[in-house]
Parts: sequence; structure tokens; C-alpha cells
Amino acid sequence: MAIVVYHYGGDVFPFNRQSIAYLFKAADIGVSYFFILSGFVMVIAYGDKQQVNAAGYFKNRISRIYPVYFLALGLVTGYYLLKGWEVDIKAFGLNLFVLQAWVPPYPLSLNYTGWSLAVELFYYALFPVLFNRFYTRVKLKSVAIFVFSFWAVSQLIFLLLLYSSFYKGFPSKSNDFLFHFPVLHLNQFLVGNLAGLVFRQFSFKAKNYDIGLIALILGLVALLRVPNPRIFHNGLLAVIFVTFIFLICLNTGKISSLFRGKLFIFLGEISYGIYILQYPAFLLAQDLVKFLHVTHAVVAFYVFVLFLLILSALSFLLIETPLRNKIRTFKATRFA
Repeated sequence: MAIVVYHYGGDVFPFNRQSIAYLFKAADIGVSYFFILSGFVMVIAYGDKQQVNAAGYFKNRISRIYPVYFLALGLVTGYYLLKGWEVDIKAFGLNLFVLQAWVPPYPLSLNYTGWSLAVELFYYALFPVLFNRFYTRVKLKSVAIFVFSFWAVSQLIFLLLLYSSFYKGFPSKSNDFLFHFPVLHLNQFLVGNLAGLVFRQFSFKAKNYDIGLIALILGLVALLRVPNPRIFHNGLLAVIFVTFIFLICLNTGKISSLFRGKLFIFLGEISYGIYILQYPAFLLAQDLVKFLHVTHAVVAFYVFVLFLLILSALSFLLIETPLRNKIRTFKATRFA
């Protein structure tokens, strides 16, 4: 939801208040957290196996991301066509095959949040190889040295390019490369993998970590006051994010009790839809507010948010979950 505010609600109360506005202007670093969390979850999900079965693994990944991804792409493309707006055929093809992040200037074409799924698919393609050939055969210390070195080099390259004549600002091909090219985000997935391996191998005590979580959040709030928070976009906050994930997993305090409520669990389940459907929902909501004769910008924004939540919930219940179950239970049939 912070990323939704980053895209559409920065000028809306209360997010436009000076005391907190800077937080939402930097909310795109949430994608970095998502990439690290994704790497962590992959190891937690498959860490008790000797190897990852590629066929079953890719079937699960496809069933998770493709149904709502294609729904979002279809809604945006259909809306453009109905409005008579131009649809770039190359952009559509790259989005259809989830390759847009690899080809500047197309990462933000059509359903622009889909760029992160192109990065995520790159991770998914690498994970069985990493797990089967590396994580299960190499000592954890060696994995840690490799991942830390890769992370450090990635940060150095990113920051050097960001503050060099190469970077031309937004929008530009250099911006697309620095902030969306999958290889430059790989360090975050690997850090998440390493965190998952450490979490599984060592015994950590579950207890009330509410104070630690609050301290981390306050520390992050303070860090985001830097003049250019985009320096954090590609994994520089990895230590904070990994610590946060660990404490969330181990916490038995009030914070965890609150977020175990049914409402928050359901919001978590539809969160992927909230993220990937935000642009088509915004387009449709623009027509909705006109139909409702809503002219106040603040009211229009909250109508859009409500519409996005409803669309994401319906997508989860009627499209994502049924198709996910069908894809996961699908068995290829041989034809004579």
C-alpha cells in the first residue's frame, strides 16, 4: 500500500504532510525488501529437500504469478485499445513474455509494475541451479563469502554509476538500466537465500521482539531522510531488511498477534494483486470517479484505493486461487 501511495497518493492527505511525506516518496525501496523476502521464502520452502524438482517448482511458480499478471496486462492493454491509445507491439510482446526489464526503455511500459516480475522470473530460473548445485553442496561459510562479495560489488557498481555521467535521470535508458535491470537486483535475492540458509541451520529463540522491530522501523525512518533515498533501491538496506525478516519470524509479541488477525491475513493474501493491479485499477477508477461526479482529489484517491482492494480481492477469490489450483494439479497428457 505504501508503494500505491508512492505512485498515486503523494499529494493526498495525510501522505502530503511534511513530517511523513518523505517516507512515501521513498516507498519504492519496498521492492528491494520484496526481493530479499522472496529469496528467503524460497529457501524456507525448499530447504528441507535434497534438491529442487524443476518441473514441480516451475509449475508452482507459474501458478503463483501468471494468472493475475496476465489479468493486469490484459486490463491495461484492453483499456488502451478502447480509448484509442497506441499500444507498442514490441512493448506488448516483452510484457507478454515478462522480459520488459531486460530491454531499456521498456521496463515501465504498459503495466509498469510488471517490471519487478521480470526480475522475479530471473530469480526463479536461477534458484533450482543455485540450490541443487551450490547451496546443498557448498559449506555455508563459503556461500556467505560469495553472497557478501557479490552484494558489495553490486552496491559499488550501482552507486558509482548512479553518481557518474552515465546516469541521466528519469526518464532515460540509464535510469531503466540502473533501477530495473534484473542482474543489478540479483544481490538482493542471493542475500535472501543466504538469510534463509542461516535461519534453517541455526536455532534462534522465539520471543517478544516488539521493541527490536520498532527500533528497526525507527532506524529506517531516520535513514530515509537522506537527500537521495534512491541509493537504497538496489539492496543497500539488506542488513536491516534481513534483521526485520528474522525478528518477524521469531516474534511472539503484540505486533505479531495483531497481524495474525483474519483481516491482515487476507490483506496479505491479496497483496500481490494490490501491487500488480494498481495501474489498471487506477485507469478504471479514473472513469469511475467521473461517473460518480467526484471532483475532490482526496476523495478520488480513496475511491481508487477502495476499488483496488475490491478488484484485488475478487481477483484472488475468482481468478488467482482457482487457476493456481488447476495449474498445480495439471498433469501433461501424452497423445498417441
